[in-house]
Amino acid sequence: MHRTYVISLTRRQDRRERITQAFQTHQIPFEFWDAIDGQTLEITPEILHRFRGNDFEEWGIIPANCYAANLTHLQLLEKCRQDNCPYILFEDDTQVIHPIDFDWDKILSRTDLDIFWLCRQEPTILCYIVWPQGAQKILDHINSIPLDQGLDWKYLRMREQGLVNWDILPQEYFHQIPGYDSDIAPGGYQRIQD
Repeated sequence: MHRTYVISLTRRQDRRERITQAFQTHQIPFEFWDAIDGQTLEITPEILHRFRGNDFEEWGIIPANCYAANLTHLQLLEKCRQDNCPYILFEDDTQVIHPIDFDWDKILSRTDLDIFWLCRQEPTILCYIVWPQGAQKILDHINSIPLDQGLDWKYLRMREQGLVNWDILPQEYFHQIPGYDSDIAPGGYQRIQD
């Protein structure tokens, strides 16, 4: 058993319609997971502490929206750990760029992995499969450090440091145009010069 969620803001019905159509075309069953919305997120001292030392604004990122997106992923990791089954997670700006000709069940049946990337872009949290033990490893690590960069960068560092057992699709099936139609970085992810 596994679960497939598309992380999506309830106010972004345009994205929900777009990804529903794409996933129906490619026969990817899923449920929406209502993302935490940075526009309504109460920025508590705990959130500021968790994201201390970040440079989001220097990169054209709206901090509250980035906090919300990252907290949503952490919410799902906790749920994955509790449900004790693999989760396939997509963000709602995922684009399917190649017909799905790989075997989902073959990947999901692997017992040697913590996380499997479905997107070859780096860094990314656009789409991935996470197993309960991987969710636990990620949560343990993320809870021990400040999120001074987004989760995409933290996941990449965990890979580089050998903190998770991971694999990746051999070719590009899913893609994202960074910054395109973004609530997190409306102008794209570019360092803002003074």
